[in-house]
Amino acid sequence: MKMNQKDSEKVGWDQMSVGSQNRAMPKLMVWLFLFVSVTYVVYTLKLLSSSSYRGCDDGDLLFSTTHNRLSLPQSQPNSTASQPQTPNFPAETTPFKTRAQTRQNHHKTELKHVVFGIAASAKLWDHRKNYIKLWWKPKHMRGVVWVDSPVKTRPGEGLPRVKVSSDTSRFAYTNRQGHRSAIRISRIVSETFRLGIEDVRWFVMGDDDTVFVTENLIRVLSKYDHNQYYYIGSLSESHLQNIYFSYSMAYGGGGFAISYPLAKALERMQDRCIQRYPGLFASDDRMQACMAELGVPLTKELGFHQVGWWWFCAFFVLGIWLFAATESTRYPTRNSVSAGCVGGVLWFLLDWVFALCVTESTRGPIQTGFASLCCVGVLPFVPLSQLGVSLGTRFYSVPHAN
Repeated sequence: MKMNQKDSEKVGWDQMSVGSQNRAMPKLMVWLFLFVSVTYVVYTLKLLSSSSYRGCDDGDLLFSTTHNRLSLPQSQPNSTASQPQTPNFPAETTPFKTRAQTRQNHHKTELKHVVFGIAASAKLWDHRKNYIKLWWKPKHMRGVVWVDSPVKTRPGEGLPRVKVSSDTSRFAYTNRQGHRSAIRISRIVSETFRLGIEDVRWFVMGDDDTVFVTENLIRVLSKYDHNQYYYIGSLSESHLQNIYFSYSMAYGGGGFAISYPLAKALERMQDRCIQRYPGLFASDDRMQACMAELGVPLTKELGFHQVGWWWFCAFFVLGIWLFAATESTRYPTRNSVSAGCVGGVLWFLLDWVFALCVTESTRGPIQTGFASLCCVGVLPFVPLSQLGVSLGTRFYSVPHAN
């Protein structure tokens, strides 16, 4: 009798424990939902109230970026003014232009004045070259794709010319977590400069999975005096990555731009600079180290985007509203210059999942590969083969024209 009573009490106690646990779960979910909602609201209000960002059309930046502009040595008063458009241009004859002359020349920067240097690898070339086709205009653009070993090319592909990077075995590389290809990639600016291309104002660097919106790129570069030292780019979208590497470095995944005089100065000292920093991880921080030695700070332009896996996590955890709020405040449509992808095996595993989602929403053909999706936005809602580039619903779209 006592045993039956104890058993019944035990069963009753177990039922009460299970019931209390079941009641605790909804409360936990409610508190978790409230925490995420409050965090989202606070973050959104902070973005909406922020007035530190300036768009591309906010006027002349000669006054706002004075602290980021370094002048070349001033020539003698009797020397004639000329622009550094050829590789053989002597640095000591570059004059200090007046503000009126600078404003007059700013609007004349065109796509023909820009040379692109694209970092690629022979192993991934057959796949990654399709991403370059999304934005490359063969009849209007100049540039070089730099690979680590020879690749097969076919005429009429609508791609930049391909060249093999020079040997970098003489440079030391001691970082155990990285790859020594970072040395080769960091020297692309200098190698592109040594080609002797004429009538150049800007060198724009990017990866083979970086998508550039050329109209926005030219508008951004036109704000700056190409006769001065300029190192233009943006930070990573990840706060943690910026802490680990640097808040003063242009992240190469989203691309960056270097003015012609600065590229000329960099070419003279970059090899010696690289030798002094064998322990650095990637090409980005090597470039920033050399810029620091030249005394050139980073001029930040938020239009250069490096899109990483954290954007996808934020998109799926917090939903489209967080993405839309962020895009409408921090990244105006007409200010987006580029988008670069940071990822690896994760993108390959999610390739077909995203492809199915986009196919269902677009009901049209999709450009091959997942990187063309992840590198041009979180979730494209239009056929990439028709638009060329489309970043979500609040980004920009650019027709693909040769």
